[in-house]
Amino acid sequence: MTISTITESELPVKIAAERRELARVLSDLPASAWDAQTLCAGWRVREVVAHMTMPFRYSAARFAAELARSGGRFNAMSDRIARRDAAAVSAADLVSVMQDNATNPWKPPGGGSPCHSESAGASLRTGCGQSWTPSRRRRRASTSAPT
Repeated sequence: MTISTITESELPVKIAAERRELARVLSDLPASAWDAQTLCAGWRVREVVAHMTMPFRYSAARFAAELARSGGRFNAMSDRIARRDAAAVSAADLVSVMQDNATNPWKPPGGGSPCHSESAGASLRTGCGQSWTPSRRRRRASTSAPT
């Protein structure tokens, strides 16, 4: 297996393409598929999508308030919000948020992986009964400038 690298300038383009593809896949799902379990333990498709779209739906101040409400425990906050929002926000609205923010430059805080969309997308596709195509995923981000 060959692993190639992509440059920092290519990464936003790849992330946007992944978000658009996820929005397409999600928009084609029947309503029942939104309740399918994913690779994210205890989360159905709807919780994963609610989690993935949280940074586009929450201001920094609201995020901070939610984090404080969870005693500073990000995982507890993330789980609580994903479950709450999955119940309150329609599938169509979640898909719209994903599509509308395909080019949003958001990255997970604290040095998290910029490939968040890709890893969550693999979980979603598995939950939706779709194959995850490793050949599309054999690139990793490179922090070095192109030569």
